[in-house]
Amino acid sequence: MKLKARVLAIVVLGLVAGAANAVVTFVNLGIVAPPATLGPYSVPAFSQVPQAAISNGTSVTQVPGGPNGAVLTLSQLTQKATVPLGGWNNWSNGYTGAVYFTTTNATPLTRLITLPAGTKAFYFYTEGDNFATVNVTVTPSPGAPVTQSVTTPNGANGFGFFTSGEDLVSVQVDIDPAASGFAVGEFGLNSARAQAIPTLQPEMLAATLLLLLGAGIWARRRRRA
Repeated sequence: MKLKARVLAIVVLGLVAGAANAVVTFVNLGIVAPPATLGPYSVPAFSQVPQAAISNGTSVTQVPGGPNGAVLTLSQLTQKATVPLGGWNNWSNGYTGAVYFTTTNATPLTRLITLPAGTKAFYFYTEGDNFATVNVTVTPSPGAPVTQSVTTPNGANGFGFFTSGEDLVSVQVDIDPAASGFAVGEFGLNSARAQAIPTLQPEMLAATLLLLLGAGIWARRRRRA
């Protein structure tokens, strides 16, 4: 009986560890309009209203407009522009709204986007300033880096990520210096699960399985008595 209890305890710990480890999935959105969902999460686009209130050319470190007041934090001062007539004249999928650009004076051509707590899915679009094809590498945390070729003026490319476990903390964007600067914009962030699938958090899963283990041991001892 003790051996069975130990085996079940090991299974419990394995299940909890598996639930706690995130599996981050990358979705290449290309140059088409962003999706309504990423994996099992709805990802509403950021509102343009609070972003429009920021004057073009203003240097910012935060992007407002996310669901439930969510805000993105940028690692460096980044200038706000508007597509197509407010400082950035090219994008993709018909998007006309705010973008945030980095010039060649910023070295390296890197931007870290810190996400609000509770983020499970996120997307953004990016392209270089020069009319050229360049490699863009995006590294989510947690998760592994992904690289896509992006051609300006063919259109900004979308990068989407969603996780099955722990929160997404940030994404780091690194672009080839040949881009001579780049812009990020057209953001989307999860507000809720798109499908009403009940899930257990790791702590709740552990408590439930341990309760079942205890009940089984108690029932077996009672039968023996």
